[in-house]
Amino acid sequence: MRAPRAGGDSGQPGPWDRGHSDVPDPWDDLVALCRLPHRGTATAEEGRAARWLAARLAEMGYQVDVQPFTAPRHTLYLGPGFIGVALAALGIGGARWQGPAWALGLLAAAAALVLLPLLGELVLWPRGSRLSLALLVPRGASQNVVARLPRRGGPAAGAARGAVGGGAPHPAPRPVREPAARPPADVADPSASRPPAAAGGSDVTRRPADAAGAAAARPPADAVEPGAGRPPAGPPWPLHVVVTAHYDTQWGSWLFAPRVLPGLQAFFVVGYAAFLAVPLLLVARAVGLAGSTPLAVAAAASAAVAAFLLISWLGGRPVNGANDNGSGVAVALALARRWARQPLPGIELLLAFTGAEETGMRGMAALLEHPWFPRTAPGGVAVVNVDNVGAGRLHYLTAEGMLLPVRYDPWLVAQARRLAEELPPGLLTPGPRPLLPTDALVAAARGIPAITFLATGPGGRIPHYHWHTDRLEHVDRGHLAGVADLLWQYLAQLATAADRAAGRR
Repeated sequence: MRAPRAGGDSGQPGPWDRGHSDVPDPWDDLVALCRLPHRGTATAEEGRAARWLAARLAEMGYQVDVQPFTAPRHTLYLGPGFIGVALAALGIGGARWQGPAWALGLLAAAAALVLLPLLGELVLWPRGSRLSLALLVPRGASQNVVARLPRRGGPAAGAARGAVGGGAPHPAPRPVREPAARPPADVADPSASRPPAAAGGSDVTRRPADAAGAAAARPPADAVEPGAGRPPAGPPWPLHVVVTAHYDTQWGSWLFAPRVLPGLQAFFVVGYAAFLAVPLLLVARAVGLAGSTPLAVAAAASAAVAAFLLISWLGGRPVNGANDNGSGVAVALALARRWARQPLPGIELLLAFTGAEETGMRGMAALLEHPWFPRTAPGGVAVVNVDNVGAGRLHYLTAEGMLLPVRYDPWLVAQARRLAEELPPGLLTPGPRPLLPTDALVAAARGIPAITFLATGPGGRIPHYHWHTDRLEHVDRGHLAGVADLLWQYLAQLATAADRAAGRR
């Protein structure tokens, strides 16, 4: 890896010198993508971005599948907002109630039921449960863009087959016909072992089955099922690496205003604690352990939190998302171009650009049910997620999760740590858990080895996070190119380590 040179204001030692880099510069792809005003989840602009990505990948020679699914919208705003309003009403009613105690018990049960979708979203949904805020908020059409190099004897580049919904196959989608140089008409050319993969369920739209898709969804006859131990003797099995980057953008609002952002974590902690207090205090009042005043305070706090979320949603709009996550998309495209020229031996690569990450990582959940996703790969699976890498200090994450942290795969983390030791000090370090989780959390929570690479600025915060200043002029071009180089080196290290492990079998 080349040593950094001085320059830039990214908050780390400086961008990399790319004098003899083999990885294409990601900048032009980022510029083209950011010509879209935004890529909000389940919007027409997100669909336009997906078509642009599919065309780019098809031009490189990849098979491309645009995988549609249904995604909830505004889960960060409308879901908790609706729940807060309902809890406030129940809490105020309970505080004023002067009748029999059993009625307070009914109010407590109702409050607990109201709270369940939020608890499901935070704890159960990443692990595969359908209990989530998707039950409460409007939905729309989103899509993933999945790509792989054609196999010998397979369909030509640009044609694709795929499936969603628990491996249920679907008819082959139309081949991508747009050349990447001509994007959509309305867009200017924008030390532990790896556990076997196991996919969970998701609330995605299922499509009809066909026989060809079913064959694609089935693993090879000699594939090892999860928990079956080592694969049979024979040629070394490739490591299946899935490089992911979400391309949708968040709804920017007062919730993420620069002056509010430092206190955002405390806002959610206090607000959700107030939500939880309402059913608990209703029970306490029913059995005579609490009076009406604490319940009224919890209800008022719930109402205030809900009001702020709903007002923020009303006054917000989607951000451009140059850093979050145009930067990750551009880096993944650069890796795709390099891979198309000369794949690394010992690795099977799948590229996945996910939609609806900003509304609860729904695209990643759908991806786990796509037939190209290597759920039963004898050589192992590694999901490498790239998110917010346009400026700041680059990190590899070791765990994520708001309430119950999920640790990332020890082997993948160890490989990142080993790479960091070979680089100039401070260039790649373990990072703090971000406020809101990344796509890799869903994979890791469902037993699939995963890791996220992410950059933060001063104070450990993502630069211009979910705010309207997240635009191209705040992305460090040298830093972006250096991240592409570094991640290619990480893939090469995974290939070497996997080859050595295969040699010991």
